[in-house]
Amino acid sequence: MTSVAKRKIIYLFLFFIFAIGIELTNFALLNFGLFPKYAMMNIAFILYLGAGLLLVPTPELQFLGSSIILLLQIVIAVVNINLITITGEIFFWDMLALAKDGVQAIEGTSILDLSTLWIYGGIFILFQIIHFLIFRFRNKEVVKNKRNRLHSWVVASVLSLVLFITGFVLNNAIYQDLSTQIEGSTEDEILLSEAFLYETMFQPETTIKTFGTYPFYMKGLSYYLGIDTSSDASREIIDEYLAEGVYETNQFTGVSAGNNVIMVLLESFEYFGIDEALTPNLYKLFYVDGIPLTNFHAKVKTDVAEASSFFGSYPSTGSLFRNYQQNVYPTSLPNMLSDYSNVSILKSFHNNKGSFYNRNHAHPHFGFDEHIDSSQMELSDTGFWINSDYEMVFDQAENMIPDTGDSFFTFITTFTMHGGYELRSVFETTYAYFDSIGYMPLDNYHDRYLRTYMASAMDLDSAVGVLFERLEATNQLENTTLIFFADHTAYYYAFSELMRGIDPNDNTYSDQYRLPAVIYDTKLKTAMALQGIDSIDKFTSVNDFTPTILNLFGIEFNPLWYVGNDVFSPHESVIVSRQSGIFNHLFYTTDGKTVLYQDPNATIEDITKFQQAVSYTMRKQQHLNLIYRINYFKANDADD
Repeated sequence: MTSVAKRKIIYLFLFFIFAIGIELTNFALLNFGLFPKYAMMNIAFILYLGAGLLLVPTPELQFLGSSIILLLQIVIAVVNINLITITGEIFFWDMLALAKDGVQAIEGTSILDLSTLWIYGGIFILFQIIHFLIFRFRNKEVVKNKRNRLHSWVVASVLSLVLFITGFVLNNAIYQDLSTQIEGSTEDEILLSEAFLYETMFQPETTIKTFGTYPFYMKGLSYYLGIDTSSDASREIIDEYLAEGVYETNQFTGVSAGNNVIMVLLESFEYFGIDEALTPNLYKLFYVDGIPLTNFHAKVKTDVAEASSFFGSYPSTGSLFRNYQQNVYPTSLPNMLSDYSNVSILKSFHNNKGSFYNRNHAHPHFGFDEHIDSSQMELSDTGFWINSDYEMVFDQAENMIPDTGDSFFTFITTFTMHGGYELRSVFETTYAYFDSIGYMPLDNYHDRYLRTYMASAMDLDSAVGVLFERLEATNQLENTTLIFFADHTAYYYAFSELMRGIDPNDNTYSDQYRLPAVIYDTKLKTAMALQGIDSIDKFTSVNDFTPTILNLFGIEFNPLWYVGNDVFSPHESVIVSRQSGIFNHLFYTTDGKTVLYQDPNATIEDITKFQQAVSYTMRKQQHLNLIYRINYFKANDADD
């Protein structure tokens, strides 16, 4: 065997050892356990890469390829360690389009943890040192003739084929085992199976824990790159599925017909931001005048929460703000209101630049007339990347609540309460006020964060006050439906867990995702009072808002268009988080079956209802993924 062939084999062996070593390190640092449940699936995909590396012409280029793959593995590992700490997420390829936005989101914070670079950097340097020693003391034999070069190529090719076949056999054996496990299963059982998880990769954290990093990112990349794939067979599946949908009415159908609609996404808003003295408008809204959704839960990023609130769903892969640009969305809330009600003015507002999450292009595509961003507002320089909600609403009140006699749909995404919660110079006056009343005087991290958080809440409170003042001044308060909801917890620095006394490493406690949401609608409140109801206590999520508004407006819709449910319908909602977890307020699972958290008061009947709701939701999610993927409604339009 020539020295070239030997070195290629040695480099290949090094790649395997270090790829597996980095994977084990990653699992340990992420608290994922020792290794994936189906570790051999992970090995199979590493073998695929090894087979490809062997076909690289020279040992040095092969080593360079190995180094690039391992470096990418390390970068993803460090990103995941930070993401899961900050937002509870795992990196997926569609996040690359949001990288610039993510960098801005950590401006002015000390939230990044790069300490693991010492560990991963040491591993990578060791890899390079071993290569250097091999290279320095390698056999000086030089391949001079065609026969030797041919021999090296044949050895590498044969070994590459062996590796690929071995990987294929491992992969196929595990997949066949997964397939065998679901033989004779119902559709509901299949949707909760590991075989379905492998096919869809719909929950990144669970997928990695089950199959490993390499299958998730290699298979996920191929799926991501083929996101626009379509087929006639898929369309037939959706036709049959949607034909099952039956429009349902209830005692509150049409109660709010003819109203305006205002939806306000409250950035990082938590119950501890509601204070009778410091935030009186929010207190009055949530605890006096509004209809609270006492069991509203959320575990999504802002962009997902925002789109889900007016789509009633969100695809398991890709970003609605960056991908699916060719899709048409006749079932989105702005389009449904525009087409089937008297709403004729549809605008969205956010006091950040419109390029953030691509809102200035995405929102008009979703059905809004326009998206109004910070460049169109008179805002003070805060000395920070986060702008004032009060200034936004004060500046745009007439635009948000037009007094033209035309009905409107206004969507507002707030900003002030976004983390981090380091001291901000813009709140110096508020901090001085806190000092004067003795509010959180101690200078520790908890109190410093809380002071900034509450100063932000007070700014938001003033914005809410301006909204209601404008509605009253234009005599539109009685004919406007308002929904306020939080997008996610105040996760920066694990601040939410700190405030609630929750272990930051325990993501299975369902109640940590319970967040404020409220409906202000005088017509609905009167109708509910006649039924002896003053709150909505069933489990709800952001996906429920679109079908709920359509029901209140008496607009007919197919309930299978949405993952969420009208909150007044008999259907129970659950959250299938894109981050991780399938849960409601009583149970937390990663697969819909294995209960990781159970409320002490939950009953056998509750678990049965939960599993039924999971099956119903998973089936809707599966078909809606296909609707997004094949641009189903555009295909239908083409036939008309």
